[in-house]
Amino acid sequence: LSAAQGYQLAGDLEHASIENRAVLGIALRRVGLLELEQGKDTEAATHLAASLEFENDSTARAGLAVAYLHLARRDDALVQAQTAVALDPKNSRAHQILASLYYGGENYQAALPELEDVFRLEPDFDSAYLLGLTYLRLKQLERAKLLFDEIDSTVKNRKADIHILFGQAY
Repeated sequence: LSAAQGYQLAGDLEHASIENRAVLGIALRRVGLLELEQGKDTEAATHLAASLEFENDSTARAGLAVAYLHLARRDDALVQAQTAVALDPKNSRAHQILASLYYGGENYQAALPELEDVFRLEPDFDSAYLLGLTYLRLKQLERAKLLFDEIDSTVKNRKADIHILFGQAY
């Protein structure tokens, strides 16, 4: 915003316009992501899609994928999630959304590399557990066992709960 004001004061309206468009893109993305958190999926989809006219952003596309999924537009959600991952391969949230779409569609083979990326980028219990379930679905029992053993060795409390979850997974 300050760059846009500086350009405008200097009489460089072309660069001021570029900077103002960037501000609009950021504002629309932020509004859309807030609406998504509030469950206003239609409004979120509208604002996130509009933000993409200003900047092709991985975070906006990942949010748009979630909004589309909530609006039962699964094919559109898949396209947005795939594009989000392609734009920023380090966006773990985009990988997580894409993995969830593949997993929910029972395309476990496609979900596997996405879940492995999520686990590599931001490991947590939920991503590890879903990755383990995917290994089981793909009959990769040894990989599932190694992962579940690793999870078991890191958990200090609630071991019984973890063992019950693992039993349900198998």
